[in-house]
Amino acid sequence: MKAPFPSLTATYHNASYDAISPTRHELSVANKTIIVTGGGRGLGSEIAKAYAAAGASRIVLLGRTQNTLSQTAEQIEKEFGSVSVSTHTADIADEAAIGKAAEKVGKWDVLILNAGVLADPHPVEKSDPMDWWRIFEVQLGFHIFWRTNVKGAMVTARAFLPFRNHDASIIGVNANIITLPASNPIAMGASAYVCSKIAQMKLLEYISAENPDLFVVSVHPGVLDTDMLRSMGHHVQIDPSFLDDGKSSPACD
Repeated sequence: MKAPFPSLTATYHNASYDAISPTRHELSVANKTIIVTGGGRGLGSEIAKAYAAAGASRIVLLGRTQNTLSQTAEQIEKEFGSVSVSTHTADIADEAAIGKAAEKVGKWDVLILNAGVLADPHPVEKSDPMDWWRIFEVQLGFHIFWRTNVKGAMVTARAFLPFRNHDASIIGVNANIITLPASNPIAMGASAYVCSKIAQMKLLEYISAENPDLFVVSVHPGVLDTDMLRSMGHHVQIDPSFLDDGKSSPACD
């Protein structure tokens, strides 16, 4: 289909297709350990299922809500009986919790930095500074701050890097919206989210430069109809035909 916004690729997909099917032999991740942050719901859950379909031997799900983590784990174990699934309840920016999870998990092959957060869309002039900054620092309780899109990615990568196997990979789930001009209707009012995701992409660049044995990539999906998107009410302004299928890989090939 034709891309609904300026695209870096000539062909735009918003549903999966045979060339990227996780069941293709050349895409096998047999005997690999896969870690997915934000793995209990939305895109994280579908990423975990795709790696299970690709033959992963062990999948590790990290997230804040044990109930959704358990649901995804049960679904994977039911459909892919040979896959071992473990869950770890922790916020990705909680250094102590993530450090303990990294020690328990041990050796790994692919780390998916998927967890993220959105803010309500507003022009900078009308944005609440605290709400804008919560994309970098998310307050969930008295004097407790969870730093998600930037610090969370850094804390998670830092904790797991020492346990990586040879030829390991880190994949950061970013957003296609950062490639759009700020004047684009889809991007209007999303300065907090976009700025945080650009910072995350630069962080991955540093991780790659500092660890030449790693394969590091930032992927940029289109718009997904997830709980996170619905929470900001922005989805009602988007043509449903533009939405990515949650079971697809990133939209652009």
